[in-house]
Amino acid sequence: MQGMIRIWKFRDAPKHLQDLHSRGTDATWVMEAPAEMSGEVESMIEERSHLLADVARYALADGTVIFFGRYAPARNQASGGGA
Repeated sequence: MQGMIRIWKFRDAPKHLQDLHSRGTDATWVMEAPAEMSGEVESMIEERSHLLADVARYALADGTVIFFGRYAPARNQASGGGA
């Protein structure tokens, strides 16, 4: 059976995962990926890098990979005029 990817808000993640990342805030997400899926997950994160910020990667002894990140702030698409 292939493992599952799990995602939490930082504050809802297991404490042992929160302890890996000292910069977690309410805006931070945590993703746990089994070793056999880590390459796919890294590709997905790279493809969406324009939407993400401050992504950090940690490899655990069992091969599980933990990612921390947050969504990038929205960019102002227009300047001036607007209501």
